[in-house]
Amino acid sequence: MVEMLVVVSIMVVLSATIIANLRRGQRTQELNAATESIVSALRQMQNNVLSGLEHGSSHQPAGDFGFEISSDGTLYTTFSELTGQTARINLETVNFTPNIAITNLVVGGVAATMLQVRFLPPFGKVIMTGASYTNEPDITSTFNVRLTSGSAILNKTITIDGLTGRIETQ
Repeated sequence: MVEMLVVVSIMVVLSATIIANLRRGQRTQELNAATESIVSALRQMQNNVLSGLEHGSSHQPAGDFGFEISSDGTLYTTFSELTGQTARINLETVNFTPNIAITNLVVGGVAATMLQVRFLPPFGKVIMTGASYTNEPDITSTFNVRLTSGSAILNKTITIDGLTGRIETQ
């Protein structure tokens, strides 16, 4: 009977360890998926400009392609505008799961509540709006993609370099 209790105890400890590691892996995967979704959307808008993609069904060259993070950090939107016009067409809006949010937005070294990144033709010049900046070129923006699950908080940082157009994840 004692041997049976020892075996059962060992099995319980091993099962708990395996389940905890599985949960941690699921949280990490969810954070990675959200981060990759954002980076992919940014790079897609950048590629649209560099490839000369036309604006929607109008068959006119796009004035810009952009990416915008909502002020509450729960979604992002990609968009396009015609040259010389301010009306925009939203291409895609992505809502994050309730435990994912964008936090710690910093635009040009200043904390911000929103971020808008625009890629301008023909060479993909990057301009950003956020904090005290409006359509500023050559500035850097960073923000965290945060996953909160119970007491666990995981972060990944995304950096957009306005000078080189480089998009990095850390």
